Amino acid sequence: MQQASPGAEVTLTDAWRGRSGVGDNELVSADQRQSRHSREAETIAQVTARLRDQFPEVPAGDIDALVQGRYGDLAGSKIRDFVPILVERGVKQELADRRPSPPA
Repeated sequence: MQQASPGAEVTLTDAWRGRSGVGDNELVSADQRQSRHSREAETIAQVTARLRDQFPEVPAGDIDALVQGRYGDLAGSKIRDFVPILVERGVKQELADRRPSPPA
């Protein structure tokens, strides 16, 4: 195991979470972080396209702004796997709430 300081053992989980005292998630290379970021950006672009298709009456720029705003709200999230899903659901709900109710 790696040593954070003399005599202190660091578990694999601690190292992954960045608690080793050695650096920022040293088990994840810069290339892996970049690859994750690229995949996440691609997924956010897909989310934006789906929302544009589902809400054609909303200007594309408005949807873009809502997606980027929601994405920015989640920028500090440590677990990134669910960020695109949370962005899509949040924006979808906001856009659905804006739609006028059908006449009764």
